[in-house]
Amino acid sequence: MARRRRALSLSALIRSRALQRGILGSSPLWRAIAIVVFGRRFLKRIFGKTPEDLGTEKLTAGQLVQVAAIAPPTRQERREARRRRA
Repeated sequence: MARRRRALSLSALIRSRALQRGILGSSPLWRAIAIVVFGRRFLKRIFGKTPEDLGTEKLTAGQLVQVAAIAPPTRQERREARRRRA
């Protein structure tokens, strides 16, 4: 029985072509596309936000967890905090 090829998403197809024709091949257009595509992913990985683990707890039956977000400080509050530190 023959295997069916999966249809690649557009972004996967562009990454694949950029790698094959630009990095491994000699096409300057695809090389530029590869730099943009892989550079963007690389920068996102380095400078992207990382989730912060605040803690873990084991819950027993009947216990509840309440999660609340703290509002970020306003620009004025950030300035005042900076002045206090200096």
